[in-house]
Amino acid sequence: MLPVTIEQLDTLDAVIREGSFERAARALRITPSAVSQRMKALEETVGRIVVRRSTPTAVTDAGATLLRYARQVRLLGEEARRELGGDEDGTGWTEVPIAVSAESLELWFLDLVDHLPADSRIALRLFRVDEHHTTEPLRDGSVFAAITVSPEAVQGCSVESLGVMPYVAVATPELVALAADEGIERVPVIDFDDADPLQRRFLKQLGARNPVTGYVLPTTAAFASGIRRGLGWGFMPATAVAEELADGRLAPILPGASVTVPLYLQRWNIASTVLDTVSEAVRRAAAAHLVTGSAHVPRPEDAGFAAGH
Repeated sequence: MLPVTIEQLDTLDAVIREGSFERAARALRITPSAVSQRMKALEETVGRIVVRRSTPTAVTDAGATLLRYARQVRLLGEEARRELGGDEDGTGWTEVPIAVSAESLELWFLDLVDHLPADSRIALRLFRVDEHHTTEPLRDGSVFAAITVSPEAVQGCSVESLGVMPYVAVATPELVALAADEGIERVPVIDFDDADPLQRRFLKQLGARNPVTGYVLPTTAAFASGIRRGLGWGFMPATAVAEELADGRLAPILPGASVTVPLYLQRWNIASTVLDTVSEAVRRAAAAHLVTGSAHVPRPEDAGFAAGH
């Protein structure tokens, strides 16, 4: 057991949640001086600085560990209170923050609501994060769980495979014809943001050069609209473009231009009824949309393409 008090942990949580000592004091209904004294005592106890006095306040690495602990204690305390009859009128709700990518959020994640018990009284607070950065809120204690592309468990968390999301590189028929005639490098590429690796990784696997130009369209809707308007090519979830591929409005930019991206559920590794309930709902939602398998990046021979036409 850490030699810190619940009072200190609650104060740390408030300081980070509210963004300043003054706002934390108002939320806790104590003076800013009392907040400062509690934080000083906490830091003296653990022998490390836990809060950066910035605007807004932020946790240090040591503070992230304590913040995660503070929020775990609060969650388990709420569950114990319910089990002991402390919520007899049924008005209490448990907030569960989860990090999830915009694409998963749009395509399948919200279906978990259909699998939550009607009397669960779980309030989801969703953080939309790039899928390659969803573990970061887990590390600093901001969320209880995350949908990630990483199989490496964050310290203090468990990880399980949910399946894979199939993607296909698509474009309008006009751009597909251009790629066939002049090479894929002559076709603009669309990236979701600067951290979006699918298109560039595919080109690298093909041995192709960088495209003539490109677009960055940083929302799911804008990315899809750009492809459908013929601005360039990009990877889209196969389920999202199935009808357009079937009727010819879109086509694979090259034969075999597909990839699967693995998705994992990471959550705090604690015995929590609430987290168990949410985890099971996530599994059921994922099972209806994802497929089993492993990640695959196509080889040049898979695409039937020789770079540098």
